[in-house]
Amino acid sequence: MRHLEKVPVHFDMSFKDFEKKLQKTFLEIDDREVILKEFEAFSEKHSPGMAVRVFLSVLKCSEGDLGEAKELIKAANVDYRDVISMGEYPEQYKNGPSPERKKKDLKQFKKWLRSIL
Repeated sequence: MRHLEKVPVHFDMSFKDFEKKLQKTFLEIDDREVILKEFEAFSEKHSPGMAVRVFLSVLKCSEGDLGEAKELIKAANVDYRDVISMGEYPEQYKNGPSPERKKKDLKQFKKWLRSIL
């Protein structure tokens, strides 16, 4: 995973930021290891930056529930855009696109990113 440490990602996040969020979202080391193993497998098929973006959405949407995280990872392996939409754009995902919802989604996602770093 060392090759991912300096990867710039969405909202100026790095792999190290992802690791911090992972530790704060999943308190059990065994759960974090499961997520990291899935992350490694996903990042082999996708760009590292995209993998971090998807897995940030997994962390946000699962809220520390490993079962939910596994379901989201399964969904991401089918179409990662759905998982990104749920995590980054929840209002637009549920109610359709609009400029107001886009602004609200961006604000809530940035707030979530700052809240657990």
